[in-house]
Amino acid sequence: MQQEYDVDAGSATYGRKLDLQCRAEEHELNNSEFKVDGASEQQVEVQYRKNLRVNQAMMLYLKEQIGMSLEDLDVLALDVHGLSAVLFALKYNGDVFISDLATKHMLRLPDSPASWKRFLRGNTLSVLLAYVKHLLDLTERIEGQELRHEEEARTSDRRTPEREPRPLGGFTFLSPSKRRCNSNPRLVQKDGAQDDEAEEGAVSEHECDDI
Repeated sequence: MQQEYDVDAGSATYGRKLDLQCRAEEHELNNSEFKVDGASEQQVEVQYRKNLRVNQAMMLYLKEQIGMSLEDLDVLALDVHGLSAVLFALKYNGDVFISDLATKHMLRLPDSPASWKRFLRGNTLSVLLAYVKHLLDLTERIEGQELRHEEEARTSDRRTPEREPRPLGGFTFLSPSKRRCNSNPRLVQKDGAQDDEAEEGAVSEHECDDI
C-alpha cells in the first residue's frame, strides 16, 4: 500500500497483517485487503480467500461476545488490486457462510486529474457512499445489541434461584439451669409418643440429686 499510494504506513509489524479494518469502538466491522497492481492472479486469489476468513472470524466474534445473530450480520468489504476494487458481501445462510459480489460495478480509484473527474461523475463514488452508509447502519445495530446483551447480563446477575422451604419439624430447646448438673443445652425433636419419653429423659438426665 505504501508503494501504491506513496504514503508512509509506519514500520509496525504484526503477527497477522491486516490492511484496512473498520471498527466501532472495540468491535470490528469488517476487513479489506489491498494488493499492488503487479500482483499475480494467484496472489490476488489467496488474498481474497484470506479476506473471507478474516471477515468470517469477525462475524463469529460478534456472536460470541454480544450475542449478535449471524443472520442479522451482512458484512460488506473491499478487495483491492492496484487501483481497481470489488465490493463483496459475506452472509450466513443456514449453517454455511456465502460470499458474492455486492455490486457488479468494478470500482476504479482515481490517480490523475482526468480519472478524478470520472470518479466524481461515475458510479464508483455512489457505491462507496452506499458502502459507508451500510457501515453506519451496522454500527447502530451492533451498539443496540450490545446494550441488550449488557442488560440481559445484569438481569441474570440480579436473579436469585427460587428455593423450596425445608420443613424443620417441632423442637424443644432446654436451656441451662442451676438445678441441672449438665449445663449444656439439649435439642430434642418431638415425634408422637416417643417425643414425651425423649423429653422426659432429657430432663431427668440434667436433674441433680439433693446434697
